[in-house]
Amino acid sequence: MEAFRFDEPQYAVRDLDGRDAMLDFAPMRWVGFPRPRVQTMADCVYDAYSDEYSIDSIRRDTILNTDSDELTDARRFEWYRFLSSHSNDLMAACVTLWSEEVTESNADKRNELYAVDCLAFVNRNRPMPQALADDTLALLERPYLSLAAVERLVLRGALRDGSNCELYYPQLFSGRWIPFPEYP
Repeated sequence: MEAFRFDEPQYAVRDLDGRDAMLDFAPMRWVGFPRPRVQTMADCVYDAYSDEYSIDSIRRDTILNTDSDELTDARRFEWYRFLSSHSNDLMAACVTLWSEEVTESNADKRNELYAVDCLAFVNRNRPMPQALADDTLALLERPYLSLAAVERLVLRGALRDGSNCELYYPQLFSGRWIPFPEYP
């Protein structure tokens, strides 16, 4: 493909009547940086201190002083319950409080409370061929980081709409470890 410049006459942008189009843009207004795909603690603190959410000052200060890397699974679950009672936007902004990036230390974790439901789904999900059920059960046991992209895709497909499989193996569906030690 040959390169072209808009200021060359044969490449002019024309309107429906054949006249050169006037490219006039309204002045741009800066609205700030776009939010990252995965929110940071700074986003959570900013949103917690905004007037948009009705969070008491003690909880706001707790968010400000929390090191999300030091949270236990039980504490993450407490944050999940608290934040889910507010708004989806605040829940998204504070994702680092109730979940964590997949690492070697949590890649093999599962929410065992949901194991029976998920495994029963795989075993009873017919017309799933027995070979696929066997492979699915074997892949469920492997740590998330050991799965190739195609294995993740196949496993997600086999478990999609599965009874609590997203809660049992959240890394597979969200790319994050989300602890559910009890029913949310």
